[in-house]
Amino acid sequence: SSFSSSSSSSRRRSAVPPYECPSCPAAAAAASASASASETKKSQQGPSDFVPYVFVDGDGDVEEGRDDLDDDTLLRTIQSAPYDGWGPPYRLGKDRMTQWKSNMYGPYLRSGDAIYESACGRGLNLLMTAEILRDRCGITDLAVHGNDYLRGSVEVAERIWRSDTARAAGVKGRFCAADSADLRHVPNDAFDLAYTGYVAPVFDPLNLLPGRDNARKLENSVRLCRSTDPTDRYLAELEQRRQEEWYALWVSELFRIAKPGGLVAVEMTPESLRRSGGDLGGVDKGWWEEAAVRYGWDAEPGVLFVEDAPGVGEWPSDRYNVLMRKRG
Repeated sequence: SSFSSSSSSSRRRSAVPPYECPSCPAAAAAASASASASETKKSQQGPSDFVPYVFVDGDGDVEEGRDDLDDDTLLRTIQSAPYDGWGPPYRLGKDRMTQWKSNMYGPYLRSGDAIYESACGRGLNLLMTAEILRDRCGITDLAVHGNDYLRGSVEVAERIWRSDTARAAGVKGRFCAADSADLRHVPNDAFDLAYTGYVAPVFDPLNLLPGRDNARKLENSVRLCRSTDPTDRYLAELEQRRQEEWYALWVSELFRIAKPGGLVAVEMTPESLRRSGGDLGGVDKGWWEEAAVRYGWDAEPGVLFVEDAPGVGEWPSDRYNVLMRKRG
């Protein structure tokens, strides 16, 4: 299947308005209405849980990122390592996403459009998006912008997008260290495509196991979902509701920054733990249509595409991608 481009010719063509990065993403989050949910997420799954900038040597050992490499060598090194620190390398991830990105984004976008990725990590998903759209759809000169909560990842994204390889695929916009639940520094109605490659789930949404590691928290959430005890089932329902609220914060910001008539997408989404106990937890496929109404997203009625993501190597095969369009 593919997405209709019927509104692309009438969509407003305009450059992204200038904007500045927040000085401190944590401070911005604390000042927002979404602070409590945002801070809950960070306390359960904070920066210490992730390695933003790593290389893997031949024996599989992780070593610190190196500053002695030029930008293109840095990119090649990262592309040959596990994608964003885990799973198969960049090439396999790109193979997995080619059909989705070319079929769903390609018919709508045009050369020179602006795209934004929330939680862009080191900028690899943006790079594969630009490369796929260039090679499969003939779309060039996309202006790429993004944010990530980890400043180290943003610094790597800046370097990757200064490389000759990336500059041949798109035009570097602005990358900011910022909270995906609070992108107030990003202008309204600015991007032709606003998306995230993955919404990082909240581990232990009710803070039932403070101080425990994420593996133990996930194990407990799966136990609650599988339990027949009424109290456990009630807690499992509350946890899922909190997870959905977390997703809604991210997606609400994507709708805000998308242009009228622009695309909003969420890639690599797991279903809830009650449906997919083997993954990290997410939202069910049937949630999106109801959520658009409940959370007041300015989504165009009848434009909702949900498509399973194929499994590649160690990448889970039970995730899916979602595409919506902002009312134009």
